[in-house]
Amino acid sequence: MKRESGLNNTKLRKLLGFPDETANLSFDEIVSGVSNYYERLIAKMPGHVYWLDADARTVGCNQNVLDSFGLNSINEFIGLSYEQQGKIVGWSEETTASFRADTFEVIKTGKAKTNVEEPPVKDPDGHLVYFLTTRVPVFNSEGQVIAVVGISTDITQLKKTQDELAEAKDKAEAANIAKTEFVQNMQHDIRTPSAGMWGVLDMLTKTETDSHKKEVLNMALSASKRLLDLCNDAVEFGDLSGNARPVLEKTLNLRDLAQSVVELNKPAAFAKDLVIHFKVDASVPMHILSDEFRISRILVNLVGNAIKFTNKGTVTLNLKAKVDEDTRRGLLTIEIKDTGIGIAAHKIESIYEKFTRAVASNTNKYPGTGLGLYVVKTFIDELNGDIEVNSYENEGSSFKLSIPFKVRWEDLSKSGVEINERFSSPLSNEIVEELKPNVKKAAHTKTPFTHHVLLVEDDKTCLFAEKQLMTAFTNKIDSAENVADALKKLALKRYDLVISDLGLPDGSGCDIVTQIKGVPKSLNYKTPFVAMTAHNDEQKLRQAMDAGFSAAETKPLTTETAVELLNIYSVPGTEQPKNEGLAVIDLALGMQRISVQEEGPAIEALSILYETLREDIPALQEAEQNNDIEKAREILHKIRGGLYYSGTPRLEETFRVLHDEVKRSSDLRSIDLLFSLAYGEVKLFAEEYKELVES
Repeated sequence: MKRESGLNNTKLRKLLGFPDETANLSFDEIVSGVSNYYERLIAKMPGHVYWLDADARTVGCNQNVLDSFGLNSINEFIGLSYEQQGKIVGWSEETTASFRADTFEVIKTGKAKTNVEEPPVKDPDGHLVYFLTTRVPVFNSEGQVIAVVGISTDITQLKKTQDELAEAKDKAEAANIAKTEFVQNMQHDIRTPSAGMWGVLDMLTKTETDSHKKEVLNMALSASKRLLDLCNDAVEFGDLSGNARPVLEKTLNLRDLAQSVVELNKPAAFAKDLVIHFKVDASVPMHILSDEFRISRILVNLVGNAIKFTNKGTVTLNLKAKVDEDTRRGLLTIEIKDTGIGIAAHKIESIYEKFTRAVASNTNKYPGTGLGLYVVKTFIDELNGDIEVNSYENEGSSFKLSIPFKVRWEDLSKSGVEINERFSSPLSNEIVEELKPNVKKAAHTKTPFTHHVLLVEDDKTCLFAEKQLMTAFTNKIDSAENVADALKKLALKRYDLVISDLGLPDGSGCDIVTQIKGVPKSLNYKTPFVAMTAHNDEQKLRQAMDAGFSAAETKPLTTETAVELLNIYSVPGTEQPKNEGLAVIDLALGMQRISVQEEGPAIEALSILYETLREDIPALQEAEQNNDIEKAREILHKIRGGLYYSGTPRLEETFRVLHDEVKRSSDLRSIDLLFSLAYGEVKLFAEEYKELVES
């Protein structure tokens, strides 16, 4: 090799950083050493490095490429076409064609292709591997492409992380959508009973003359009003997520939708003695194409606001429309008017802003989050609609909405139906006066049960409410606010029924049951215990039953639950049922129990009982045969709950005695005659029921 001018051994060694020990090497030996040095350097480079000639055949590569091909030396790699490479590692035809096309594009254009995500390939172990590749051209002195250098970086772990993040993101979004839809779908189910409870309690409070009962009603009214406010706030927050939903065009009946909004708000309006005017013009088609979700939320918020800020007078909901039959497009006009407090002129511009209120929150007169009109404006914008407001302080407000919609061809010819309705509180002043004597009369009603009941509850409001409720049915009521107090009372007196909260300051209701049931000779060993809990936690309820509770109920204690418990856990009498003279089926009793005036619903209740017994009796027989006392108690508790509402005196008495004996028993075989008697009564009921429905 001819040495370049000015470059000798010493300069070359110094330039390359060779040590002094290499001073005796010839120029050619130094060049050969340098070549080997760079080959070893490239072999150890990170990533997959390779280079190909102008025909896209392999010329060289680093060790990572050899390892990925399962090759032992560079000589096995040199000279391979893409097709030959593909056969070694099992590339698909599409993958081979993709690699080949990218390489020849670089050779043809002379331009690099950078950061190309390659189709996944398999490693020697069969795992998919993903690469990000850059291919650059190599030119000769004449500017011709003579080779292509490729560097591929393994991004498999990055892809896996990206996929995991995408999956986590999808799950988070799905969970958020599910949460939002749950709140939105529960709007009617939550707000309707809450508003109804508030409205009815407000009416009862106004008509009650007994000061003690009025105090109770005021407590309930305050709690129910707060509950309604919380429900409204939750719904408003849920509505904010609505803009993540696509705007849909689905067929909807606007009259039914608006009517449901009016029904939803009736109780709140009647509680304030407001009149609701509901008008739908005949120009509104029977069915339109629009987004039912958004229109519903708009109406709910605007009508609810109108009632909220109106203390006297009327609230009006008026719907009109114009339709172009040629284009099947229409414009819906919705007007909500009230005679309420109105909005100050300087605040009208800001009422659609999030968390903005026209009435300061520190007045505590009109509680809310300030989201209602923000939600309305957001949804109207998404529907390409418009909203305008006219309002004057102390004179009321008027919101006028214009929302475009479409109509199907088949609905164009269907004329709309005009609606013009006026709704006012059923409790006018005259009716209130008529109710007063009945309220006084009800105060002297004799209690129907003789049970001696112990209530264990640490929350004073709940305890007060439970005592007041139970007083209507029995006047023998004691109370305890913790475990120690309850155990003291249970040691001194025999009770017919104990209703206990699970969470107490010094322990659990389970602690009370465990101690009482752990001593067979204790005074209340056979007394039924019923758990009351605010949490519908299956594990806690199971623990309560395992501890010795006969049943578990969810708070609050209602009139229906109290009556059911007092009937099921009635005061023990003789050990044999007193069936003489009792009817198998008493329709009049059934009608009375479910508070109806016709026989149809009572017969339907019998039908439900008949089908239930067909399932429960075989299960009860199996429990008896297996001497499974706990299972028998559970089934009998369920059966007795249904019997109370069915008007079947003989069955009710028979299963009362059987249930009481099972609760006392340690061996079901000792009361096999009572089981046989119960099965016989069920057969008698089935025969009479069939005759009733066939007649």
